[in-house]
Amino acid sequence: MCSTIVSQGITTFSSPLFYAPVSVGAVSLALLVLNERHAACPLFPMRVFRTRRTIVCLTATALNMTSFFLLLTFQYSCASSFTFFSSGALAR
Repeated sequence: MCSTIVSQGITTFSSPLFYAPVSVGAVSLALLVLNERHAACPLFPMRVFRTRRTIVCLTATALNMTSFFLLLTFQYSCASSFTFFSSGALAR
């Protein structure tokens, strides 16, 4: 995804430079979940997701973190002459 952010004027969301890392990440996440389900001593036990309260709390945390970093990126792009994607690269 870094190549998509850096070469913003050249690549778009329909470019293979965008979809390749996203698809590799999705496949890696699926393989991690399958591996963790059958591991004798998993890093993150899947039984945590059995309760609705835990799922709601983890989802709310993920949405809160996403909204914070999107707001921070918008703030950088509005306060400077950078575009949305290039200011996100600067926020790191």
